Amino acid sequence: MEEEYYTLRITELHISSLLQFQVDDEIFRQSQSVMSSVVLTSSLFDTRITLSKGTSIKAITILLSKDWLASQLGISDAGELLQEYIAMKTANISMQPLDREYRRLMQEIFSLIGAEEEFKTLMIRNRFMQLIEHFFVKLAEQYTGGHKQELVLSREDINRVMEVESLLMQDMFRRAPAITDLAKKVNISGTKLKQDFKMVYGMPINRYFQKARMQTARDILRSRKYSIKEVAKELGYSNQHNFAIAFKKEFGLLPSQLN
Repeated sequence: MEEEYYTLRITELHISSLLQFQVDDEIFRQSQSVMSSVVLTSSLFDTRITLSKGTSIKAITILLSKDWLASQLGISDAGELLQEYIAMKTANISMQPLDREYRRLMQEIFSLIGAEEEFKTLMIRNRFMQLIEHFFVKLAEQYTGGHKQELVLSREDINRVMEVESLLMQDMFRRAPAITDLAKKVNISGTKLKQDFKMVYGMPINRYFQKARMQTARDILRSRKYSIKEVAKELGYSNQHNFAIAFKKEFGLLPSQLN
């Protein structure tokens, strides 16, 4: 493409030894085992990603033209909103960690690609639009009165938190791991982990995990493959009533009222 465009990369990496991300002459290296991030880059900069052998990748990359972005965001020039973000180049690698909503939409896209669903193309396009919307809503939240809110954490701190979040998301059908155990895995104190996690993801660890569990339950119930009783049992609830209370607290309706 000759025209200027943006690339939205939604990526989950399990790194075998090293990742190197280079934008022009700026280089970012990552050696921790997990990197889950959402990054916006511009065709105005040369970008190169180098991965070590054995690294596993789950990713979606979306090309967005400048004019399309301007029309969708309702502004005369998309560059007005994105120039500061793009100018940070590699400094923005950890600015948006992958969260439960990104993972849900990615999984739905991957499952739809191999399916024989009616209106499959329309459904996939819808999920892509939701990914783009989620990114820009979160980007807008980082700005207050036109000024970016500074995240007072080092890149290493953010990487540790992303690794903990990835560990939490490995299995929804279990109780939340103890915060002390999670902190030991990334070599920080439980107090610092709780503070850093809330700063990056906007809520306490246990609340984040519970919210993800309820979203998983909702997705399973919508599939109509399992009963409410079966889902409650798999999530470890002693009875269906307690599960229904937790579900209503999260979504404002009972599992039986779910469309």
